[in-house]
Formats: sequence, structure tokens, C-alpha cells
Amino acid sequence: MAENQFQKLTSEPAVFLLLLISLLLLQFILPRDVASQIANIYGLMFIGDYVLWSLGSDIKPQSGNSAKSLLHAGIAFAVLFMLYGFVQTSVQSVLPTANEQVSLLQTIKQSIITFNAEEIDIRQYKFGQFFLYAIFIGFLETRFIGRLYGNSAKIFNINISDLKSAKNWALVLIVSLIFMYFHLKVRGYNNNIGLAMTLLFMIVSLILIGRAKEMESANYLHIFWNGVAVAYG
Repeated sequence: MAENQFQKLTSEPAVFLLLLISLLLLQFILPRDVASQIANIYGLMFIGDYVLWSLGSDIKPQSGNSAKSLLHAGIAFAVLFMLYGFVQTSVQSVLPTANEQVSLLQTIKQSIITFNAEEIDIRQYKFGQFFLYAIFIGFLETRFIGRLYGNSAKIFNINISDLKSAKNWALVLIVSLIFMYFHLKVRGYNNNIGLAMTLLFMIVSLILIGRAKEMESANYLHIFWNGVAVAYG
């Protein structure tokens, strides 16, 4: 009985309802200018997520694999953290940033809180900051990009679980570049190291999604990634 109730709460219609309620609630919690940007950007992403879900793909929720998904997300986080040293050295040698000593957590945090070239000062409102940046934004971005990946693979008949497929890797790169472009043009984030990490982050996320054909592990990764940056960045 408890398992059936949990499945109902985590079903896609229930998740869409929770996301919609969260989006509306954030309009009352956040400052007006921030709430407006969130509504414009993530309201459209919410609609896109719903449309892509309604079209169907091979990426579907799976029950009983939460522990495994958490483990995979933890491994992916460690891999990304180690990659940062390489990215920082490589990118700064080619495209120096204004602050070459910026830490990984600061870089991630800046990418999270930047909207239209302006950083949102999260110190202005303590309540809801973790929910906004770590859970809501991380969850919705992963769902939308993951579905874009899955639906595109379905259209072009690409096996997303085949890491030896050149077509799959090409699709992973294209979708990851779209995610990076979103942070550059829509979110207004222009830190070179941050953009490079954004690209790598989504590549790793799509690998997680493709191997398991579900988004739970990628959702955990995004929430953990953003959450640690908000807490300690």
C-alpha cells in the first residue's frame, strides 16, 4: 500500500503538479524582478517539459533504483570535481577570465544565480533559496534537457545507451551545447570556466540518463551540484 502511494506521488502527472505549484509559490517568495525572470524562463521550460513528455520517449521513471541512482550521481559528482582542475588550467591559458582564482564552488554558484548578466543576491531572502537554486532549477533543467535528448534520439533512431555510437555522442554534444548556450544567452552567464564546466556537466548528465534510460541519477547530480555550491560557495 505504501509503495503504491509513493508511486502515485512520484508519477509524472504528480511531478508536473508539484512543479507548477512550486513555480507559483516562488512568485510570492521571491522579489518581484527575480520572480518575473523565473516565471519567464522556467515557465516556458515547464511547458516544454510537458510537451516533450506528452510526445513520449524511451526515458521513463523506474521504481526501486534510488540507491543505485544516488551512487551513480555521487560518482559523477566526484568525476566532475576532478575535471575542474583540468578545465581551469586549460581554459584560463586560452581565455583568461577577470578572476582567474575563482573556486569551483564559486563558479558553479555564479552560474546558478546569474540571470541576464546580473547576479541575484540570494542573501536578500533566506527562505526558499536552497529550494529555488538546488531543487527547482536543477530538477526542471535536467528534466527538460533530458527529454530533449531522449525525444531527439527517438526521432533519429539513436540508441542513447550505446556509448560506442558516434551518433549518440554527436547528439550528447549538441544537446550539451544547447544547455551551455542557454546559460550564455538566456541566463546571461559569461564566465569562461563556468561555461566549460556547464558543458561538461551536461555531457556527464546525459551519459547518466542514456545508460539508465531514466533521469533520477541526473536529477540527483544536478540537485547535489547546485546545492553544494549554494551552501558553501
